[in-house]
Amino acid sequence: MNHKNEIHICSDHCNSEKVFSDGFLTCTISGIRYAKPKYVNTYQANHEYHRTSSTVVRVQQHHLKNIAKEVLERLLFSKRRFRAERKRLYDVQKEVKKMWVKMKRNYDKTKNEINVLKMLTAAHTLMNRRIPRFFIIPPEDIKKIISKFYTDRVNDICLKLKYLTPHDITYHGSALEAFITAILYLMRHGLRINDVEVISKDHYLASALPEANSLDIYNIQKTHFTNCRNSIQAAIRDALHIHYINPFMLISSSYNGD
Repeated sequence: MNHKNEIHICSDHCNSEKVFSDGFLTCTISGIRYAKPKYVNTYQANHEYHRTSSTVVRVQQHHLKNIAKEVLERLLFSKRRFRAERKRLYDVQKEVKKMWVKMKRNYDKTKNEINVLKMLTAAHTLMNRRIPRFFIIPPEDIKKIISKFYTDRVNDICLKLKYLTPHDITYHGSALEAFITAILYLMRHGLRINDVEVISKDHYLASALPEANSLDIYNIQKTHFTNCRNSIQAAIRDALHIHYINPFMLISSSYNGD
């Protein structure tokens, strides 16, 4: 099964991405590596499972980065995000119109002159409160830079969780997408433990990510998201308070998994 819960039939010419190393092609979904075809009694024995941990880790990281890139683009740059922001703006404009109608009725009832400046100020205040920042899709080259930067950071945090904390849960499918989303939202707010900023607050994600209560629009299950976020926080807390890991080792870029 791939990350979309679709059946994946693996072969040397399947449609998944493959990583070339040690003279073999490795499928990033199944972890099977392929060499030159060897025919034995019409049986094509041209694959075997990885037995070296380093190669398995490379395949897992490549798969994780692919999913992280897809989740990032879905949350930040997709047409779904664009439609959600347009709907959000439309809803706020409807609220402004309702507020203006209510204010006009109040002016008519009290027989006072309509204060247009006050109505515009109230509309501006409501707009800024509901939509503090407007959504703009960056150019393609900027999108590639953003995607690469944050996929590398997500991969770095995953390595720390795997090697430095008791977090040993393996996620697949929608749970893996929720796990990556949980990491992004922890980066959005930051995570400070014992006066050490284990995950620093990312100001770009703080302004660019959609609200967490709207994740279902992007096919991110909120239940998985909450469970993943809680498990990550619990793993980091246990690593510091139970296993006595140096908190500075958990800071991003201080450990690369080697």
